[in-house]
Amino acid sequence: MLLVKEFLQAQGFSAPAEYTEVETSGTDATPPAETCALILDRQNLIVAAHRHGVLLGDTGFVEICTQAWADVLEGPDGATARSCVDLAFQGQRSGFQTVWHGPGYATHWDVTMMPLQDRDNRIQHILICAKRTDISRRTETDLREELRDIAHTLANLTSVTRSGAKILRRDSMTDDLRGDVADGLAESAAKADAALERLRAILK
Repeated sequence: MLLVKEFLQAQGFSAPAEYTEVETSGTDATPPAETCALILDRQNLIVAAHRHGVLLGDTGFVEICTQAWADVLEGPDGATARSCVDLAFQGQRSGFQTVWHGPGYATHWDVTMMPLQDRDNRIQHILICAKRTDISRRTETDLREELRDIAHTLANLTSVTRSGAKILRRDSMTDDLRGDVADGLAESAAKADAALERLRAILK
């Protein structure tokens, strides 16, 4: 799957100001935690995504974007989201505000949808830009609660890692068990990356 920047360049689209703000607020290697951009086609499929702060390391950003968008469509703001998509495909800018309930915490987003008109004046794709709006509003109590949750997550992951290491030292280790342990450790690493990104967003 392409990144949004690559998709826009390949299709000859000029980047709207909203996306330029997303693109320049971070890089693909070190993206900000408060921005996200997606390209959606008429089948409601994500065909391009912007690397952003909810990445699980270097992989998984497409899956996360896809799941987040599905969560929005299936959530209480789903009807509004679908209506905005329809308006964008009709050539109108639209937008809404929503809350995404991520792994263990919720974030607030301001979402803007823009039609992308191709060389034949057709609108086959739309650009979705989202900015996180709750960062500056979080109180000290909110921050302490989130930090407490992050610490709890990391403590659990430490226990999982320690248990995995003990299992790996067993003489009776089978290939299947070794594979299960490896999968568990990889999942723990992904969750640790997510927790660290949450921490970086607070410290930013």
